[in-house]
Amino acid sequence: MTLGDLRPALEGSTAQRLALRYFPDYPGNVPAGAFPPSWLKGQVL
Repeated sequence: MTLGDLRPALEGSTAQRLALRYFPDYPGNVPAGAFPPSWLKGQVL
């Protein structure tokens, strides 16, 4: 949940719920745009 490029794909998922359950206050934030768009195109998590 600290990677802005992946956050939209994880919202509402089981992965997000588990991450927030076990690591509710994990530090850090990588803003969206850190990964090249080609790395994320068409990816389903």
